Amino acid sequence: MSQAALKDLRNQALALDEGERAELAHALLLSLDGEPDADAAQQWQQEIERRLADLDAGKVELVDYDSLRTRLRHRIHDRE
Repeated sequence: MSQAALKDLRNQALALDEGERAELAHALLLSLDGEPDADAAQQWQQEIERRLADLDAGKVELVDYDSLRTRLRHRIHDRE
């Protein structure tokens, strides 16, 4: 595709409303992903079960969003 055609296509896409742009972006990103692993669903299920078991066993602690955001801001500030 020529640069002019690509620019025209980009302009057309940017003229779409927000929902249409999101749908297009999602479709484009999916096209880059390739085929999922055959056992991806099983691996995700195992990961979910492992995380739930860690929660039940008290190995991990849930953190609310506000606390997490504050901790992350402190870490970023400390690196500057």
